[in-house]
Amino acid sequence: MLERWSRGTSPLHRRDPRAKIVGLVVFLLAVATTPNRCWPYILGYALLPLCAILVGRLPVGGVFARAGIVLPFCGALALVSLMTGDIERAAALTGKSYVSAVAVLSVVGTTPMPRLMSGLESLAVPRFLLWVMQFLHRYLFVVSEQAQHMRLAAESRGLAGGSRFRGGA
Repeated sequence: MLERWSRGTSPLHRRDPRAKIVGLVVFLLAVATTPNRCWPYILGYALLPLCAILVGRLPVGGVFARAGIVLPFCGALALVSLMTGDIERAAALTGKSYVSAVAVLSVVGTTPMPRLMSGLESLAVPRFLLWVMQFLHRYLFVVSEQAQHMRLAAESRGLAGGSRFRGGA
């Protein structure tokens, strides 16, 4: 899905990947260092990735849904904060994590992976880290493709939703 999004023709797609990477890093640092009690700032930060999504002509619902992948992870940490009675920290952790995920998706969704990698390389990111990122990117596609094949095979053999066997024995 991200590969398809990254092949768009919006003004954001045409920007230099180095500028998008540097902008993303500055944005993520600003979000991370904002005090938990500064909700107007955190909400204001949410507008920046939303504008990027709109300018990049990315599907708003799709980006927001995919950014939700961070919620179980930050939710576990937020739960610890809730158990200690720090509601503000729990809410800020969840909000900052989600806004950061949306921002990352807006950059990745408007920059093809080869251009993103060359941008990171020109910004002197260590080569080993780039290799790991490329390996993970490729491996995720392989795993995803294999999961689709396995689901199709299970459905072809009469498994309903991959959980039960329909046929008689």
